[in-house]
Amino acid sequence: IPEETQLGNGETYAHMITTGSFGTIDDYYREDNGQTYRWNGTLNAEEVYLPSNPTAGMKWTTAGTDSIVIESTSALLNSQNGCSYANVLKVVSYATGSTSGSSSYYKQGLGLIELSSASAYLDSAVVY
Repeated sequence: IPEETQLGNGETYAHMITTGSFGTIDDYYREDNGQTYRWNGTLNAEEVYLPSNPTAGMKWTTAGTDSIVIESTSALLNSQNGCSYANVLKVVSYATGSTSGSSSYYKQGLGLIELSSASAYLDSAVVY
């Protein structure tokens, strides 16, 4: 994380820069009382990225009106990197109006360990 910056709502966010074949992406995250927030630069709004104390079945809507669901707090994952993980947090994101979701897998203490979307990039700075 190269820097912290204050955004439109007056809160200070960690600025994460991700580069790759997709180009450069700037993401902004902050933590408050165990909950992780992400700044949606397109809408100039803060949204919950990961809730504190997640439980299976927990749901919320992003500022962009996508639906997010905690599918499991104890998933098993045989990752694309060849590692196996137990007690993984599985989060499924549904674009507005879609019935098929994109899964993200988080391991406590490691952060994001796998995304199901082929076009996704790794948010390695976000630690669950």
